[in-house]
Amino acid sequence: MAINKLHKSKHPALIVHRNTAAAQCAVYILVADKAVPYGKSGSRIVYIGRTDRGMTRVHESAAEKSTQLFKTATNPGGIHGVTQLSAYAVSFSVPQVWSAPWTPSVLLERAFLIAFKSHFGKPPIANDQRNAMVASVEYSYFNRAAIDKQVQRFP
Repeated sequence: MAINKLHKSKHPALIVHRNTAAAQCAVYILVADKAVPYGKSGSRIVYIGRTDRGMTRVHESAAEKSTQLFKTATNPGGIHGVTQLSAYAVSFSVPQVWSAPWTPSVLLERAFLIAFKSHFGKPPIANDQRNAMVASVEYSYFNRAAIDKQVQRFP
């Protein structure tokens, strides 16, 4: 029996912008279409990750996290009402002389996770690092106010 009816999505499954596709060193933020409760407040941020190999990792992560976060018949543990994830890249220019022993994206990811935890009391729901995030040298390399602004951008 042939399938007669095909359903096309109303929205694109993926949109890639040229400026983010060119970034090799970035942190990305997965944002849900609905706020997730974190203690007394909520945020649409569900995951903060990093990539040193361009946008390929962002695509892989979005696909992996969507199966974890969307509530379906096969995944009743997903978040009720979340139907869409958007990925936002935060890229930066690495100085030619980088003095930290860690890669810049590792430090920036940690800075974002620490800032998120300080605002909402715990890391994003899809991040594995639970309560281990404590600031050390991250804010010596990245501006805390700029990171806080990005974290608070998705209420």
